[in-house]
Amino acid sequence: MVNSSSVDGLLWKGSPKATRVQRAGIAIFGLTFALLGAGFEVIASEKHELFPAFFGLLWLALGTKLVLNAFKRSPKPSKTKEL
Repeated sequence: MVNSSSVDGLLWKGSPKATRVQRAGIAIFGLTFALLGAGFEVIASEKHELFPAFFGLLWLALGTKLVLNAFKRSPKPSKTKEL
């Protein structure tokens, strides 16, 4: 429970200082949620129902956000000369 808020922050906001293992874990979580959402979309298209389609879109959005957070990098320092 002590570090749960930092893990939630890492997953939701991403971190430019995350290690490779943390990035891989975030990407796996994101891909899992995205695949779950894609499964709901397939079910919705077969049954022609709106609720699974909406539910699937939410899971796809969450998965996409997590995968994008896995690749968040810190900005490169500019090479401008200071006066």
